[in-house]
Amino acid sequence: MQAPLTESAINAGENRHKVWLVNAPVDLLFCCGGLLWVFIALHSIFVSRAHRFPLLSGHGSSSGENLLASVLLAAAFLFTYPHHAATWNRLYGSLSSIRKYWFCSLFMPLLIIALLILALLNPSLIHLFVIATAVTTMHHWVAQSYGIGMIYFMRSGISLSNFDRRLISISCQTLTVFLALRLLSSETLQRSLSLGINLKASALIPVQYSKSFETAAYVFWAIAFCILLLKWIKGRLMPPLAVIALFASTARALLNSVDSCVDILFYGLPLFHSLQYLVLSSRYYAKDHKIFEETDKASLRDFLKEAKIQRYFLMLFALGGIVYTVMPRLVQFSGLSLVSASALVFLLLNLHHIISDGFIWRLKDPEVRGRV
Repeated sequence: MQAPLTESAINAGENRHKVWLVNAPVDLLFCCGGLLWVFIALHSIFVSRAHRFPLLSGHGSSSGENLLASVLLAAAFLFTYPHHAATWNRLYGSLSSIRKYWFCSLFMPLLIIALLILALLNPSLIHLFVIATAVTTMHHWVAQSYGIGMIYFMRSGISLSNFDRRLISISCQTLTVFLALRLLSSETLQRSLSLGINLKASALIPVQYSKSFETAAYVFWAIAFCILLLKWIKGRLMPPLAVIALFASTARALLNSVDSCVDILFYGLPLFHSLQYLVLSSRYYAKDHKIFEETDKASLRDFLKEAKIQRYFLMLFALGGIVYTVMPRLVQFSGLSLVSASALVFLLLNLHHIISDGFIWRLKDPEVRGRV
């Protein structure tokens, strides 16, 4: 005879279910890096160690490499545009949002227009935009993974101490500096992340400084990991599987050799980041619009069959596609090539997206915390 379930067992089961933003398969695949590991596996199979993906190197490449690179690049941009549109929807979706985030919704567009005019008057500034955007984007990628990790901790009912949370935060900030120094000391990375612009790459800081920091960073991360591990073992605290998978995927993606890092930064991470964002923003949208009485208990099939969710995703893909199709062609009238115009529009709108996300996704905001 089966023993009756106790109240604590029922609550534990509910907590295991609630830890996921959608459900375990979707979260592990899209939010926690499952697709990123698939990319890394395909990369190791199809891409020879002699050179990188064809769009990033001038070397000859196999048909397998060409196909994989083309599919991944198309997917990265396909999902990057609507994930920017999701930010615009949060900012301009209601009058209250426009007022609440007035700096991002009203002031930032004026700043973006001013930067656009400066770049058109002096195209050499585009090179500076590339470097600045690359550094801020790396910070944005790391910060988003950190934020989603904190969401998973909260949803699992685990209350981290201030020390633990600060140590994880400093570890993530160290990773951002690690990546920035690597970028600023590597002409290879600068050229590869230039979005097709003929960038005059140069090592802005000596390579030995970057190498010294990398060594110190690895030592710090090892110490931080041991401290957290011992504390959590002593306190019998088990981090959620989602957090372990998320941080492991982020570290694996970013801590590579320069050659491997180029491919992952250009092809893999934009797709990983965008899919993370779309899952999180769709959950926020569903909760905000009360599409389900209990969003946590809605199955993925019910979620995607809901007409409002379908219209939401259709709006994001349409808006992102229209903006990134029309605006470069308008900027092209200034005399820039389509490649330079597209890159400039993307760089400036990506800057707006990064700064805006720092405001609209603050977990200290009760409104945000209540919906995620």
